[in-house]
Amino acid sequence: MKMRLKPREGWTTLILLTIMMLSVAWSIQSSEWSEGLWVLQFGVLGGLVFGIILAWIRRLPGILAHLLAIAVGIAWTVFLVAWLLPWEYTWPQALSEIAERFGNWIQVARGQGISLDNLVFVMQLCFLIWLVGYFGAWFMVRFQNVWGAIIPSGFTMLFNLYYAAPEIANFLFLYLVAALLLVVRSYIILQEREWQAARVGYSPDIGLDFLRDGVIFAILAITVAWYTPTAESAPQLYAVVDRIEGPLNRMQTEFNRLFASLNYRPRPGPAYFTNSMTVSGPVNLGDAPVFDAQVEGNGSVRYWRSVVYDEYTGRGWINTDAQSALLNPGDMRLATVPFDMRVPITQTISFVRGGNAVLVAAAQPAQFSMPVRAQFSSLDLEVSTPGLHLITVSMLQSRTPLKTGQSYTVVSAVSAADLQSLRGAGKAYPESITRRYLQVPDAVPARVRELARQVASPYTNDYDKAAAIEAYMRRLTYNENVDAPPPGRDWVDYFLFDLKQGYCDYYASAFVIMARIAGIPARVAAGYARGEYDSTIGGYRQRDYDAHSWPEVFFPKYGWIEFEPTASDPLITRPETASVVPDSQNPDSNAGGRDPNRQGLDKDIEDVTIPLGPLGNIAQLLRSPVETLMDWIWPLLGILGALGVTLVGVWIAWNRELMGLSLVEQAYARMARLGRFMGVREAPYDTPHEYARKLARAVPEGREDIGQITEGYVWERFSGRQLTPEEGSKLAKHAIHLQQLLRKALAEGFLSRMTGQRRGARRNL
Repeated sequence: MKMRLKPREGWTTLILLTIMMLSVAWSIQSSEWSEGLWVLQFGVLGGLVFGIILAWIRRLPGILAHLLAIAVGIAWTVFLVAWLLPWEYTWPQALSEIAERFGNWIQVARGQGISLDNLVFVMQLCFLIWLVGYFGAWFMVRFQNVWGAIIPSGFTMLFNLYYAAPEIANFLFLYLVAALLLVVRSYIILQEREWQAARVGYSPDIGLDFLRDGVIFAILAITVAWYTPTAESAPQLYAVVDRIEGPLNRMQTEFNRLFASLNYRPRPGPAYFTNSMTVSGPVNLGDAPVFDAQVEGNGSVRYWRSVVYDEYTGRGWINTDAQSALLNPGDMRLATVPFDMRVPITQTISFVRGGNAVLVAAAQPAQFSMPVRAQFSSLDLEVSTPGLHLITVSMLQSRTPLKTGQSYTVVSAVSAADLQSLRGAGKAYPESITRRYLQVPDAVPARVRELARQVASPYTNDYDKAAAIEAYMRRLTYNENVDAPPPGRDWVDYFLFDLKQGYCDYYASAFVIMARIAGIPARVAAGYARGEYDSTIGGYRQRDYDAHSWPEVFFPKYGWIEFEPTASDPLITRPETASVVPDSQNPDSNAGGRDPNRQGLDKDIEDVTIPLGPLGNIAQLLRSPVETLMDWIWPLLGILGALGVTLVGVWIAWNRELMGLSLVEQAYARMARLGRFMGVREAPYDTPHEYARKLARAVPEGREDIGQITEGYVWERFSGRQLTPEEGSKLAKHAIHLQQLLRKALAEGFLSRMTGQRRGARRNL
């Protein structure tokens, strides 16, 4: 039968359900993703009310109810979103505006553009919250299924909490309290129904007692969980997440493209580097050490790079590299460097804090001492080796998270280009560079474009233009305690003309956009500044507050060159000519040069080649399918092994209570257990024959099998003798046939629950 809530039972349940759902809507509203999120609370309330109404109509099939809910949800969403448009709009004008803007968003979603329309985001979120409210009410009222309400709303709450500001955690606390009380209340209702059916006496106030104790328990449990340290499990969790990080990053990149003007507000704390960098408000990086770096070679390190970004969205940056490869130590696609005036240096990176998978290295890494996963794009430069396809890497990751104290060695080809060389680099940019690194969204305001032209126009070469933009940036005030731009505002425009202060993300973004407007290919890089030199370790120690972002400009023949527009950081000094060679042992040395006649690094890198281990003798130019398979085979075997152990454990637990029973006792126990799964429970006062009649009404096609098993069970149980082998063999056939019928009925019941319909035989129970 359909377990519809009775009015006496339902009011407390529905109040708790409403509080739980509203806490989700309020948390999203408080995150300030966009203006207009106040409609969400009315969206979820509408879904709750409509779900309650449809769930109480017994004869309404589930599939029809869900289709009707989708149609009404769309209409209700459009009605609410229309209130966000200007008041002078008539209803036909509002509907036309909404349809046009949603159609434009669909075109962007199908193509490669960027959407800055927050109204579409609010509309989709409102419809989503409608569905969450509707299905929560549907499962609670029609099926008394509390998890159908908690799981979808819980995922929505956690997703918002992960990306929003930490101040909304109080709504999570409210949600958890309401959810736990809802579980308690649902359990009480089911117990009261069983007690009433069994005519068991109980106090009418027992529900209030349970709720009171539930409130106390919920608050204590949440408080303990809230403050329980979880840092020890982070690396293990990261190892699992790392396997699906690629699809997750691609999904996040696509989300950032489709909703580029949202007011992202990452939580403060340690720096984390992903495939997107979004505009944020105040930063509060700590001083905990992250890694130590020892440097050997005749070059200078200014930055430790983790990731580079190429596409600007108006509210942040995206790394659009969709290709990835597993690179073994010494892979020639990294080691063959096509740029001039590069100096090889060897770095040993030792992580003070474990759990990291994104690797750091000085610019243009060439060799690693460990297998890495690289995100990259092809580099269409002419090289000396026919058939060798070079790649430009945007992010490098370890295949497993690095543990505390673990280290790796990397050889990088850092630039030693002098001012004279960079000024004479010319503008012979490869097409692969101009296609990606001159991108500027059409939505960037005209005054930003005009400012870039004014700053760069007095100069004739790209280096001096970039240096002029750098000097202009450094006149702005450095401030880490700034508010995020208002919703809908372009990040660079807001920084340059309204805020006029910010931190490295602001400076680097403004520099790159102004450089691109001036016709100079540029990108944003993120990682760590050089850090503090520590003589005790003979290298640099990077802390959380050393996290940094900076621009890189591409020069023909010389590759990517760093600039420093952030006012709080010292300028990068470069020699006028290539006569100065930097002293790598001097921690204050910022730059240097090398003999311009020594172009190419193949010999230099051979001189400082790092130990490659057992994989060093394997040909590095080709990656066979077997290598890719082997990288996944152990995690796959681990998952299958864990699944196998779990299944064995479930089988043992399932059959444990049957151990020591006779054949007929096992058959009856299995029959009763499958019956309970179907909702046909054996009351304490039921005789075996009474329970058999209940089960036979639910599965009439198994009436004969049920009768035979019950007769055999009663005979053996109360006669004192066991069945003969012939009787046991006959009974086993009945047991096997009945189990097949019960499993089929369970499967049908599961499918009918998905569509909201129940088997006709169950209605007579």
